[in-house]
Amino acid sequence: MNYKHKQFWKFFVIILSIGFFVVCWKEILIFTNYKVVWHKTSDFFDQLKQKITLNFKPKTKLISINFLNSQEDSFANSILEISKIKISVPIVFNHKTVNAKALQWRLRKQGVLLNSKTMPGEKGAVVVLGHSTYAGWPDIDYSNIFNKLNQLKKEDEIAIYYNQKKYIYKVFDKKIFLSKNKKQILSSLDKNRSILVLLTCWPLGSNNKRLAILAQLNNL
Repeated sequence: MNYKHKQFWKFFVIILSIGFFVVCWKEILIFTNYKVVWHKTSDFFDQLKQKITLNFKPKTKLISINFLNSQEDSFANSILEISKIKISVPIVFNHKTVNAKALQWRLRKQGVLLNSKTMPGEKGAVVVLGHSTYAGWPDIDYSNIFNKLNQLKKEDEIAIYYNQKKYIYKVFDKKIFLSKNKKQILSSLDKNRSILVLLTCWPLGSNNKRLAILAQLNNL
């Protein structure tokens, strides 16, 4: 190979490398963030552990998982939408047989969690849980879906699409309290009103307190 050919291929490789970095810059930049590396590594081992556990569990346990999936069919296409903070996220059904660690995984990977017996449109409190995390956390899943929840103010609208209907709730209050007081706060709500409670950890990146956005069903 003569000198000109070597120079040509060298130039070609450089241009190709530059093009690759330009096109894939966002993906490359994500993996320079130690939070993302830790997050993805943790997810890999969690999924591996779940596969191993399922392979060694008796068939009766698999039946309970299928039962859970059938319960979630009623929530197919259910969406929580908050236009002010640009949120549109699937609503996941919480079944009591799922352990706490599995619930955390579902919050990260599947959406926000409806965590109450009350359904949208009914009287009582519809409680929806969502993750929040450190400011600047990359949008790789639903770990930061409720990071901007504190920006909501009175009269802001929250929409829930459930069972082929749209329910509009309007914000009327905001509460910040210790996590140990969650049951007390929720039990104090008026059971004769149709109330939506959006709940997340507070402040961002901390698990010490809870931020609750309270909204009432808008009677059209």
